[in-house]
Amino acid sequence: MGANHARVVSESSRASLEVIVDVDGDRAAAMASRYGTRSALDLEAALECDAVILCTPTQIHVPAALAVIEAGVPILVEKPSIWRTSSRSAGRRSRAMSPSPVGSSSGSTR
Repeated sequence: MGANHARVVSESSRASLEVIVDVDGDRAAAMASRYGTRSALDLEAALECDAVILCTPTQIHVPAALAVIEAGVPILVEKPSIWRTSSRSAGRRSRAMSPSPVGSSSGSTR
């Protein structure tokens, strides 16, 4: 799914693809090369961008999404199921988003 988002953003005249982040450095570098951008291993690199599209495995959606939200960066999360977690995570999400003007959205192709 991340490759599809990268392709769409790279083809847009209204957005630019700034960085591909992946824990697999070779995969990140290959995709970044394909779309003419840079790669990184750490989410921190994406926090410098105007917005983030998060396409991570479901089990790390919550911590990754909260890091982006808490940094004040607008986010699109691929898969709406990220918030179906413990009440502890829901509380953290609520605290992160309630005082923040950060835009957030989720998407799913299913």
